[in-house]
Amino acid sequence: MSNATRAASGLEMKDGRDFKSGVHRLGQDVDRLKDDLTGLARDAAGTARSGVVEAKQGVRQGLEAAREMGMGATESLRGQVVTRPFTSLGIAVGIGLLVGLVIGRPRG
Repeated sequence: MSNATRAASGLEMKDGRDFKSGVHRLGQDVDRLKDDLTGLARDAAGTARSGVVEAKQGVRQGLEAAREMGMGATESLRGQVVTRPFTSLGIAVGIGLLVGLVIGRPRG
């Protein structure tokens, strides 16, 4: 490499102090890069954790809504059985017969 090329690229060094200074700056840059990457990894881990927490909350809310709907349906069914016991009995017998036919049907 010619002197002009070295000077243009910043590689011309007058003595060992310039070289040591350059190595020291490079070390500082590597340390900053390491710190930035560590911070980025922490941010990514925090984001992943918060996503898991939000997903858990969504599942809990969905389960609670399903439980409430199930309880509402149970109460409604209970009310129908009380007000129309014979109709309810007929429906239960019909469903039982259909299930028995499907399960007891010969295969083949």
